[in-house]
Amino acid sequence: MRIATIDVPKGCTKIFVDLEDGKLIVSYGSSINGKEFFCKETDHMEEVPGVGDFAILWTEPKRKFAIVAN
Repeated sequence: MRIATIDVPKGCTKIFVDLEDGKLIVSYGSSINGKEFFCKETDHMEEVPGVGDFAILWTEPKRKFAIVAN
């Protein structure tokens, strides 16, 4: 029995399935450097920030506050 059909976004070459706090998490990425993922908010491939990278992180679920880091 098929539960759902999910389209893979353009530019994604991998599908990741994780279990966190009893929830099944499906995310997309590429095999270029292992740090890329598909961001639903921007509808683009993004890269996980590393040490020395500029990053803006928003609080969830409402975007009331931002954390800016470098």
